[in-house]
Amino acid sequence: VRCLSYDPYKRYLASGSDDDLVHIWNPKGVEVNRMGGHVGDVNSVAFTEDGRVLFSAGNDNVMRAWNPEGTKMYSERKAGKADLLALAVRPGNGQIATAGRDGKVRVWKVSIENQ
Repeated sequence: VRCLSYDPYKRYLASGSDDDLVHIWNPKGVEVNRMGGHVGDVNSVAFTEDGRVLFSAGNDNVMRAWNPEGTKMYSERKAGKADLLALAVRPGNGQIATAGRDGKVRVWKVSIENQ
């Protein structure tokens, strides 16, 4: 396990790991879902403030947006050529910041309507 994030209502705990997957756990520690799509370690996961979207970032240079209650990937964004090491969700405005191994911080505007 490389990273962890609780959703704001503590219904889920998301983890990223070196198996290229995002895992979703219930409060009792039972895995209830897993999402594949990354090609490389998943280094960071974070929920939106309403818990409806989970973001992940990894060594494949891609940030992904997921439905945490299913396996649907809403979107993905490639961030240059460097591994993504961290991400953060800015509450209230749809901005996501990513930090890459190249030392760059990128700020993304993400809109996920009616998901």
